[in-house]
Amino acid sequence: MEEGRAWQIINTHFGLGHGERRSQAHALVEQWIKPALGQPPVVLCGDLNSRPSSVVHKIIGESLDDVFSAPKMKRHRTFPTRCPLICLDYLFVSEGVRVLRAAAWKSPLAAAASDHFPVFAEVAAP
Repeated sequence: MEEGRAWQIINTHFGLGHGERRSQAHALVEQWIKPALGQPPVVLCGDLNSRPSSVVHKIIGESLDDVFSAPKMKRHRTFPTRCPLICLDYLFVSEGVRVLRAAAWKSPLAAAASDHFPVFAEVAAP
């Protein structure tokens, strides 16, 4: 990482209703992501409570790249922790951010802390 370079890190947790999540995605893009893209690099992480094929994912994906959609990256099932069946948790990055590795953090402590496994990535500035 370039010394002294600021990163724009955005963390979120969307609601459970379909319409609510779409509204949250639009507001997140307009009020947070687009302004942050003026000073990249940008990382968005969080629980979107939406599947990878959802409208919510598409709305955010118009501004940022889904880390787990990149070639050679595996999408991880993050919910529920007792038997992970679906991906609801994401990492998105701005153009040029290099993702060195990314995964879900699956440990007994993570499973005890939440009903979702957290995701993490090692990234490098463009």
